[in-house]
Amino acid sequence: MQATERSRRIIETILIAYAVIAWCSSSALAVTRYVSPGGSHTPPYTSWATAATNIGDAIVAAVAGDDILVADGTYRVSSAVAVNKGVTVTSVNGPGATLIDGRGLNVCLSITHADAVVSGFTITNGSGTSSGGGVYINNGVLRDSVITRNTASSGGGVYLQNNGWVINCDIVANSGGSGGGAFLDGGGTISNTVIRDNSVSTHGGGAYLMSGGLIANSVLTGNTALNDGGAVNFNNGGLVLKCRIAGNTG
Repeated sequence: MQATERSRRIIETILIAYAVIAWCSSSALAVTRYVSPGGSHTPPYTSWATAATNIGDAIVAAVAGDDILVADGTYRVSSAVAVNKGVTVTSVNGPGATLIDGRGLNVCLSITHADAVVSGFTITNGSGTSSGGGVYINNGVLRDSVITRNTASSGGGVYLQNNGWVINCDIVANSGGSGGGAFLDGGGTISNTVIRDNSVSTHGGGAYLMSGGLIANSVLTGNTALNDGGAVNFNNGGLVLKCRIAGNTG
């Protein structure tokens, strides 16, 4: 019995040791990568001195669980910044100091991973031929950001699907064919957000909800649609909950 008990304790100790090693190894794998206009752009971008000069390359170098810190500046993109991994991309000093600029030619930002988080940017001057001028989100989170002066045929500011989230943002002065501020296509959630002064040539000046989607605890004001839904247009479903809707025109 004593030998059996001793063997059991040895096995337990070994298992605990392996668990601790595995936890430490997984923690060690998480890396902070840096983006700065003044960096030397030296992979793998793990210090301010060697920082990537664009956000996209830092994401390419990253692995799931990494943090990407972005210094102040305007990052002009020739294609959408693709956040397609479970990483967190955060500006150092918030949207007033850090811009992603589509140059009137491109979508600014694409978020397509369930564990992706992007926080603290002004997303501006984006242009999409179809879905999402400023931001396209199909899973993942955009938070604490300003989405302004973007345009697209659907979702001038942001286009959401599936489990895409927009939290604590300002969606301001965007335009499009439908859903000037936001287009929610069969899903997606917008919460604690101001949607104002957006416009469309058809329906849903502030937002267009098609077959689902949720806008909650938000403000929709000053939006304009040439046809229906100055603030919100519903097409076969969707929900607006605990919002303030005032001063819109349709």
